[in-house]
Amino acid sequence: MKTSLNAVPYLSKPTLVAHVAAVVAALIWAGSCSSSLAQIVQVGGTARPFTVSKRGPGTPIRLQDYAGQVLVLDFFAYWCGPCRTSSPDLETNVRRYYESRGGNPNGVPVTVLPVNIETGNEGATDSFIRAAGLDVVANDYSSSAYSQFETGYIPLFVIINGLVDADGLKQWQVLYRDSGYPGAEAIRRIIDPIRSLQTTSPPKFTHSPSPQLVAVGDALRLECNVQGASPIRLQWYRDGQLLAGATNQTLVIAAAQMTDAGEYRVAATNAIGGAQSSPAQVRVATEGTPVSFASQPGIQPIPDGGQVESVVTVPSAVEILRFKVSLKIKHSYPGDLEVVLQSPAGTEVLLRSADGKPGGTGIVLDHVLKSEFSGENAQGSWTLRVADRFEEDTGTLESWSIDVIPPASDVGSGFPAWITSFPGLTTDLQAPSADPDRDGLVNFVEYLMQGRSPTVAERGPLLRPVAEAPGHFEYQLDWRTGIDRAPVEVEWSEDLAGGRWSASDTAGSPVVVNQAQSGRTTVRIPKDRNRLFLRLRVRGS
Repeated sequence: MKTSLNAVPYLSKPTLVAHVAAVVAALIWAGSCSSSLAQIVQVGGTARPFTVSKRGPGTPIRLQDYAGQVLVLDFFAYWCGPCRTSSPDLETNVRRYYESRGGNPNGVPVTVLPVNIETGNEGATDSFIRAAGLDVVANDYSSSAYSQFETGYIPLFVIINGLVDADGLKQWQVLYRDSGYPGAEAIRRIIDPIRSLQTTSPPKFTHSPSPQLVAVGDALRLECNVQGASPIRLQWYRDGQLLAGATNQTLVIAAAQMTDAGEYRVAATNAIGGAQSSPAQVRVATEGTPVSFASQPGIQPIPDGGQVESVVTVPSAVEILRFKVSLKIKHSYPGDLEVVLQSPAGTEVLLRSADGKPGGTGIVLDHVLKSEFSGENAQGSWTLRVADRFEEDTGTLESWSIDVIPPASDVGSGFPAWITSFPGLTTDLQAPSADPDRDGLVNFVEYLMQGRSPTVAERGPLLRPVAEAPGHFEYQLDWRTGIDRAPVEVEWSEDLAGGRWSASDTAGSPVVVNQAQSGRTTVRIPKDRNRLFLRLRVRGS
């Protein structure tokens, strides 16, 4: 018998093995719990101290150990079908998600603690833990924790605030308690707003936006985490230009275009100070020609309650923009099956969860992944794992293949491609339309010198005095960050008409260049020079 529920009744495994009728089981469950309902901690209540043991060494784990953190409890058992998908997802998309970002958006640490409530069949529990990829696991054989939160069903999820000074919350307040997995995003929506009121520090980024490669028309999503005294004001920039209205921790562009490529940063300020995130280079590309790779011929059996692995090898380097996976499986009960694809870099994507639902005699899948593997190198071994998460049915993996879709024109791959990302911009710098205001600087050059647009005749200051020292003057030369995708050099000359230019780093050069940051160069010019000309040279290679 299969179940399509998101949670299963928990009586204890011996009771379940007895296969009592559903109505009788429900009555037993209700009767066994009615006397303790008054002791169950509801949402908004305060969790009572509990002690569980760390699986393996058996060392005690106490609720008080998580003071100053947000604690997520995941109560599971190896025989719980829904737990087989919820526990791995919670591990990947909640625990590792917050670990990689240094906590929630306000810098509050987040811990996910999987709690095993099954006292028998240790081998099956160990297999469950390995398959789910769980880190630290606790045993609650005495129901010290489970008894105060139980609903009668598992998986059971509880979120507890451990901050003593959380805004609007009590320490150890239960923020969520329910059986059935609501999904990682729902869990994160509860955790993200939690913040401390006692923070008196300037902003500090615990997670900067990550570099992205996206296809034209796909969604672009950039995220940051910053901690510090509230309120913290955020502002996103692209290539040094303020993005109006972009003041949240997440920046989303629903359908990215070529003009959305560039270097993104976030500035954070509060009453104490300010900080900037590390830059994230965003590349936008159109699709190139797909390259196909298939598994070796041959049908592979999928054992009842077990799993099968199959490998497709990509022999040479191919950067991934989009990715397509196709597979064919025959199975007498497809709802038993969980399908996971792992890239050579170790990224895992759940293609299909074992929902326990009946229907059909197999699985035919043609799935396009837009961002999961984007930017990775496809070279190496791709592993497909098909796991049978329920008993009584078997099947076969008939075939599977992948299509790697590389970028065709990528604005991040070089200076010439970046130029072509601006529709209507002439690359013929001798054309009349290249310099409509006839000031001697073509529109494109004016744009490089901090103009608003490469097709508009305007520019910012080219060279600004910033300091004077006993033996020299200091000037600041700014340019648009995007051009550093090609080699950029500052050259000097004492005779503009003669056209003799030298690099600033040549022997005997009067110009000392200190490039402190991308898009800005400080130039030191000796006072004993009557005149000196500078130019910014961009090599379009």
